[in-house]
This record gives sequence, C-alpha cells and structure tokens, in this order.
Amino acid sequence: MKRYDDLTTYNAYQDLTWKWRGDDGFHTKFDLFSSLSDALTGTNPWTFCDGDDAFVGFPRNCGPSGLTGHNWNPHKPNVRFSVWQPTIYEADAEWEVIYATGDYGTKLADKSTFNTFARESSMGIFRRECTPNSCKADYRDIYIRRYEPLTNYDPYEDLMVKWRGDVGFHEKFDIFSSFEDAISGSNPWMYCNGNDNGVGFPRDCAPSTSTKQTGQWIS
Repeated sequence: MKRYDDLTTYNAYQDLTWKWRGDDGFHTKFDLFSSLSDALTGTNPWTFCDGDDAFVGFPRNCGPSGLTGHNWNPHKPNVRFSVWQPTIYEADAEWEVIYATGDYGTKLADKSTFNTFARESSMGIFRRECTPNSCKADYRDIYIRRYEPLTNYDPYEDLMVKWRGDVGFHEKFDIFSSFEDAISGSNPWMYCNGNDNGVGFPRDCAPSTSTKQTGQWIS
C-alpha cells in the first residue's frame, strides 16, 4: 500500500489490523500494488477496494482486478507488515541526467527519450539544478515530486515547454528544497503558478509567497 495523505494523522494500527477503511480515499488517499516497483512508480494499481467492517483489517476484499475475499487481518495467520525505508540516499550517485547545458555539459535528449527516462523516476521525483550565476539561492537545487501515475504525464512538455504549476499543486505534485524533504513529503513549497507558453519549470513557484522570484525557469 502507498498512501498519499499526511501520515502524521493516519492511524496505521487501527486501519491495517482492526478496521480497514478501503472505502475511504481509494485512488485519492492511497493505492494498492502487487510489487514495490509498481508502488514506487505508481503503475498498475489495484482496481477494487472496500472496507469499514469492525474487526476486518487490511485489505478486506480489495484485489488487483476485483473482489478477493478472506485475505484480511486478523483473519489470516502468519502475516508480516513492513515499511519501506531505504537506509542511505547517495543523491549524487542516484541521478540519471536526462538534460544538461552549459557548466553541466551538453545532453539534449529529444522529447521521446526525455519522457522515457523521466517516467522511470523512483517515486516520481525529478531534480532541477542550476548554477549560482544563473539562478538565485532558493532555485539552485530543487525537487518536484509527482503523486499521480507517470504513464499519463508528459514531463518534457511540463518541465521544459509550458509548466502547469497552476494545476494540481499539493494534489498532483509538490516542490521541495531538498531530496530528503521530497522523500518524506516534508516542507513543501507553498506558492506555485504556471500556464505560460515558453515558460518551463518552475515558473514563479517558491517556498513561500514572499520569496517568489521571476526568471528562474527553464525556457
């Protein structure tokens, strides 16, 4: 299971072990997947879910393509819950460069190649770096995390050509100032805009309304 809502207010024990609420927020607050790779990329989510029965825990009758009964907790013996927590993030070693110019060298992928690599992003996270002589401090190393499936997302168009920061801010995506914040969902930026032809990511989006800057985008 991958949850998209705020885990600080989520009662995992109650939900998973005693009264699964699969009827509340399926495909909006959470999704279910059959593999870790699918969960990280948001692909192939299960298509059926139910819940709200006392003493019937996760996953009730939820299934990949339809109702699947009698596989819930605490009905099933010999089960184990785990939380995915990678122990070390070596940010510089983990990034696949798909576009670069100037001091970063030259790598100009076409739209098809750019999108192919971008859609393989773990957890839907993209990094935009910019040198001090080109960008102001808040914009030199920033991260966008998309929560929707990347199969239907056009990264090249959105990031490079016409950034749509006006659509889905805090719902479909968030922007962060560090990789650690992007992973944990902490301290997202609070202002975003977009929808101007020829103005790419991140338009005037900023950590706060008072700190927004113009001219920091890809164009």
